[in-house]
Amino acid sequence: MNSIEVFVRPAQDFPELNLTEARTLSRMYGGDAGRISNGELVFEAPLDKAQRLLSRMCGSREAGLLLGEYAKQDIPRAVRLAAGIIGSMRYKVVVERGQRDLITEIVHNMGGIVDIRSPDAILRVTKSGGSYTLKLILGTARVVLSKLQPKKWVYFHPGALQPFFCGLMCNLAACPDGGLLLDPFCGVGSTLIAASKLGLNAVGWDISKKQAYGCKRNIASLRLGGALGVLRADAANPPLKSGIIDAAVFDPPYGKVSSLFGRSFEVLLAEVAEGLWRILKPGGFACFFTPLGRGLDVFVSRGFKLTYTYTIRIHSGLTRMLVVVTKVA
Repeated sequence: MNSIEVFVRPAQDFPELNLTEARTLSRMYGGDAGRISNGELVFEAPLDKAQRLLSRMCGSREAGLLLGEYAKQDIPRAVRLAAGIIGSMRYKVVVERGQRDLITEIVHNMGGIVDIRSPDAILRVTKSGGSYTLKLILGTARVVLSKLQPKKWVYFHPGALQPFFCGLMCNLAACPDGGLLLDPFCGVGSTLIAASKLGLNAVGWDISKKQAYGCKRNIASLRLGGALGVLRADAANPPLKSGIIDAAVFDPPYGKVSSLFGRSFEVLLAEVAEGLWRILKPGGFACFFTPLGRGLDVFVSRGFKLTYTYTIRIHSGLTRMLVVVTKVA
């Protein structure tokens, strides 16, 4: 078997946005466009990349591998497939009422370690007519990142984004494994921390000495691994070589909670677009927030191609647009 079906049930906070993230990850890891079935996106992906794909998912309520439909006598074959996928991970088995006799048979064929309290994977069996559908539910980055609350970090700023949302933006920016992601307005470090938890290399900077130092403190206190770098620098003048960044994710200051250091928002964004055009690799993506109707034109006029927008109402006085652009090769 070279491929397997992946299913993603998007979280309902931003359903359309979460589906877009899933489709982006599918494309990145060699999957197809997929189909919607019973509220889930189902797509085929290479077997050797499916688990990595799922581990990066930030917009899912539930996600995993669709092992298929089987007659009762063929369930052991599917179970052995599941056992080969999860390896040494702890798991539990979930069946419908009246089907509990299946658990003993499944555990016998699975082997491994059963953990009903804190499993790494869940094997769910549902019956429909004379066949049984088996799904292997795996942990995603959303579970990990949702536990990280910026208000509890050693340094906090009220403009900080939630790490799970930063992770979603990293995925929308299609940062590849082994690539380098940039946040030129790193603030408290939410994006860099999310990138680290996704297994990505990341660098960030902030023009504010207080923010850059606070970001370093947060990263140190959370004992993050991977390649992470924090500098004090101006987003308008990126201190990097040309064509070195694979993706960029940022939430620029709007001049209310965070200072613009003497520039208008439009001027700042134009300077950022110019700097990113130089250091971003051809074909690389940038995902960022902007107030609705402001600043997007400077990226388009610089030569970036607009690929996606999503509007989010923050409160009665602020509606923000999430934007994805790409540097045309």
